[in-house]
Amino acid sequence: YSTAGAKTIANVQPFTVGFRDGRVAIAHNGNLTNAARLRTELELRGSIFNTSSDTEVILHLMATSVYAGASSSKSSRFSLARRVADALNRVEGADSIA
Repeated sequence: YSTAGAKTIANVQPFTVGFRDGRVAIAHNGNLTNAARLRTELELRGSIFNTSSDTEVILHLMATSVYAGASSSKSSRFSLARRVADALNRVEGADSIA
């Protein structure tokens, strides 16, 4: 079930997505107090959202991370860890993420 956003099947977690460095699944419980602002910022930069869940904001932040192009000589695991850290440094609120 979703903890934020509409109570629809599209918002059921975990969200699983694929990107250049591999696949990632994320589940989030909490309240991102700056989710609306970040969503607007991401949409203005071209992100297209499929849900109304604030968890999807984290995935888009990972996809647009400053480390998105940094995996040339490093492993994809290192790149993924950097993307996660970068995304989580941008969100505000109380949450737990798996």
